[in-house]
Amino acid sequence: MLRDNGRRGILHSMPFSEPSDRFTPTSPTTRMESKRAKTARGRRFLAKREPKLVENPRNALVARGQKSSALVNEILKDVFLLKKPRAVHFTRHNAVHPWEDASPLEFLCQKNDASLFAFGTHSKKRPHNLVLGRMFDHKMLDMYEFGVLHSQPMAGFAKGGVGASAESKPMVLFHGDGWEHVHQLGEVRRRRPGW
Repeated sequence: MLRDNGRRGILHSMPFSEPSDRFTPTSPTTRMESKRAKTARGRRFLAKREPKLVENPRNALVARGQKSSALVNEILKDVFLLKKPRAVHFTRHNAVHPWEDASPLEFLCQKNDASLFAFGTHSKKRPHNLVLGRMFDHKMLDMYEFGVLHSQPMAGFAKGGVGASAESKPMVLFHGDGWEHVHQLGEVRRRRPGW
């Protein structure tokens, strides 16, 4: 192997080391070595992402689309408050279209270590749109789109304007014949996007 030492026209030869027997290109450990961290901080980071016997609680990502209405923003804020210790809320608008290309949303979920997401948008054709979904291994598992007609914020239910506490758990009630007889609604009820 030749190396330029910075001066014109002068090249020095460098010794070429032979690869060791342990790490041959056909060895299965070669792929594992590429994820080896060089610093203690990097090793701790990779150790946190390894599979565990008892998994961590699911984190949620709450984000807005390019345009969102006040109704959708209020719902996203309430979803964030329900998941608050385990949620990240993006208050700025994001140029993400989950039904067209899920990779930007997958990147955001991986960056924030979130396996659940709530995404709100508003447009003329799809007014007050809410998308709830799940990730597995930071890849899209499933997502459901809801059109919101009416919503009452959590603060409206509290006595004295306190709102919900961090210890309160939400209750989801699927009421009506549609949840029993319509196939798509039955799928949503059975899978309940993990929220």
